[in-house]
Amino acid sequence: FELIDLPLIEYIAKKKKPIIISTGMAELSEINDAIETAKINGCDEIAIMHCISAYPAKLNYVNLKFIKKLKKEFKVHVGFSDHTLGTTACLSAVALGAALIEKHFTLARQDGGVDSAFSAEPNEMKKLVKDCKDIHISLGSEIFKRSEDEKSNVVFRRSLYFVENLNKGQIIKKNHIRRIRPGFGLSPKYYEKVLGSKLKRNVEKGDRVSLENTNLNKND
Repeated sequence: FELIDLPLIEYIAKKKKPIIISTGMAELSEINDAIETAKINGCDEIAIMHCISAYPAKLNYVNLKFIKKLKKEFKVHVGFSDHTLGTTACLSAVALGAALIEKHFTLARQDGGVDSAFSAEPNEMKKLVKDCKDIHISLGSEIFKRSEDEKSNVVFRRSLYFVENLNKGQIIKKNHIRRIRPGFGLSPKYYEKVLGSKLKRNVEKGDRVSLENTNLNKND
């Protein structure tokens, strides 16, 4: 509700402390005014919270994909201020890149209160924190790199193996090789190129197909 109070934001920014601003009810132009006011007055640690100011807020109105828009538009940290029932929206927001989560808290919903219906109790808040951390860890980065845990499973990929005893100089035919496990032979992508090629040495049933025993080369 204070996002449009630019004199207040100016006053806070001059304190040189981080600012978290909720965007409930705000237009993009109003969000921009608030952020620019903070920056002009010396605050460069700014986070904005995507927020639907309805209490409780319905899931079909939350529009969490807007978090990506806010990050792209304003180049600041973006979080999510949640007023929905349960934790689904919070967890989804983290998966979409939310850097902060605000969830109302109560010791017991049965005690009542204006926001008790959509507030988390202690055990729920504890689980929410854990789940958010787990999701954040699992997100990783856009830099793709296979994990070390996968290396031992390469054996379960398919590759090319001889299924007949063959002599040097023979032309390899379909009945001579198969695409089977383990994955230590030549990749199946070479299957068609291996067919019709000439053996460079004798091979036995169960030998892997390789560049060393065919007349293929690494450029094929």
